Amino acid sequence: MTYTSKAAMQRDVEALNREYSKLSDGPDNAVYSDMWDALEGVEDYAERSKIVDRMSKVRFPRELHNVNAKRLDRIEAAGYLAPELRVELERLKARLVEVKATPIVKPAPRGPAKPPVSDLGICQICGRAIRTPKGRIAEHGYRRMDWGFNVNSCFGSHAQSFEVSRQALGQWIQLIRDRIETLGEMAAETSRERLKISREISMLEMELKHQVERHDNWTPKTEAA
Repeated sequence: MTYTSKAAMQRDVEALNREYSKLSDGPDNAVYSDMWDALEGVEDYAERSKIVDRMSKVRFPRELHNVNAKRLDRIEAAGYLAPELRVELERLKARLVEVKATPIVKPAPRGPAKPPVSDLGICQICGRAIRTPKGRIAEHGYRRMDWGFNVNSCFGSHAQSFEVSRQALGQWIQLIRDRIETLGEMAAETSRERLKISREISMLEMELKHQVERHDNWTPKTEAA
């Protein structure tokens, strides 16, 4: 048996502690009650301390991992631990030791292995390293700068990689310019949502500047993607 994580092991440890509490709470409450009975009417501080110290030594540990034979012997000798209960507590402690000794083996990563670097290409639009099956950038999403969330398909999907071509990037730049022009006309025609439109234009202008720099500074690196 192995655990896949420390959290999985801890769940079993907590379950054993709960079972231990159910078995030990009753007799431990009896010890606690007898201690207060013994303290009743005792005024001397030193004498009260002796009573508390004596009774504390026969109380059940709060956690199962603190249970040991010496402690159980003392509790049993004081008359608070029945033989059949001791058997159950020793069984729980043995199980706890077994659980804590069980190795933690993390499962192998799910899904396909990462492709080798040679199978990756830079997307013309988003600039990410993407798989290039059949020499074309694979389908992938893209976090648009102007919207701030992912779109389902990046414009660079299915195009050649940036190492080989900048054709898709040029088309994308023209689309940004067209969108900025359209938004400008919308802002001039209506006052509604003008702030929202101006913000989108501002973000598009930032992306346009970034993409134009990439386009103008482009140099081919390989002959085939």
